[in-house]
Amino acid sequence: MPGHRPRRRGSRRSRSGGRRAPVPAHRKPLDVDGSASSHAMSLVYRRDGLAGLRPPVVLQEFVNHGGVLFKVYVVGAHATCVRRRSLPDVSAEQLLDLDADASVPFANVSSLTTVHADTDDDVGDDAEMPPPGFVDEVARGLWHALGLHLFNFDMIRGRKARGKYFIIDINYFLGFDKLPGYEIALTDFFHEMIRSSAPNIL
Repeated sequence: MPGHRPRRRGSRRSRSGGRRAPVPAHRKPLDVDGSASSHAMSLVYRRDGLAGLRPPVVLQEFVNHGGVLFKVYVVGAHATCVRRRSLPDVSAEQLLDLDADASVPFANVSSLTTVHADTDDDVGDDAEMPPPGFVDEVARGLWHALGLHLFNFDMIRGRKARGKYFIIDINYFLGFDKLPGYEIALTDFFHEMIRSSAPNIL
């Protein structure tokens, strides 16, 4: 994952001494409960943009990724990757523009149209899907580490990180309505769960 750390009241590590907060950075609420405040996020371009933050918050290093995000839905042992538009890259000019806002709020992007791997898309020439084998490997690793059967995670590919992928978010209480074929996927999953836990029922 890109560098991220919580910032609490009374913490001065981002101002002097210790590890300094990364910029540009993605500011997220520390507590996520599904309320409107859970989606009150912003992009911090310069360190003076940290002054107006109300802790506790999570600061996550922003990595340029071509404005493309890969959301992976994990249903049991199966993983499905879909492609979504994401935040645009941050240019060097934006970081140096002292006349611009140092911190800019942005709306939740989860309502953007999903683009499935088998369809043409308009999210840019660099929107190549990650290899299916790689997606399955990452999904299995998280499945074993988290002990969850139903979850999704967001992954990006860094532009200046030699093509490295970063996991930037994991959701364990989610909606599956944007997963292609979710009805069949969930029906098969619950059928298999019942069959494996009580083989004499079915």
